[in-house]
Amino acid sequence: MTLTLNKRVWLLAERLYIHAYNADKFLKLLALNDIDYDGANYSDFDTTKGLYTFMSEDDYTFASFMEIVPSYKYLHLLQEIVFDENVKKTAKDNWNYYGEFIRNWYPELIDLLKLAGIQVDNGARQLTFPEIEYPTDKKDFLPDGFGDTFLDYIRKEINECYKMVGICR
Repeated sequence: MTLTLNKRVWLLAERLYIHAYNADKFLKLLALNDIDYDGANYSDFDTTKGLYTFMSEDDYTFASFMEIVPSYKYLHLLQEIVFDENVKKTAKDNWNYYGEFIRNWYPELIDLLKLAGIQVDNGARQLTFPEIEYPTDKKDFLPDGFGDTFLDYIRKEINECYKMVGICR
């Protein structure tokens, strides 16, 4: 089963991290996770009005961008945002942007992740997405791993497709 997230997840993750830190630090976090996002909509954040306007209007530019990013990068990025102490503190923040309270963003993000089937383990500070196992007697098409996250993800997808062909026959 493929990990599919609601666009609101990315809107909230972006807002939470920018509110807790700033737009530059958010872009650096993306770069550390091998996500090349230009962040063109952050240009006027040097003024309070620019930040306030951004947080007050639903801008799904980043969420739309994340649809073209491979899903194997999702959990690691979200894990860094969800378990960040400054982001967690926003759940007690009484500030609001035009009536949308910041304290509601973090719990809503957690709820949306759980709704998508992601398990949130606060003790281990880890997000996991359990894969659905299909019963089949077929062995893997590609049995051995490559030792590379990207190639192993592709290998997993190939093996799932191979097994699904066996179920359909």
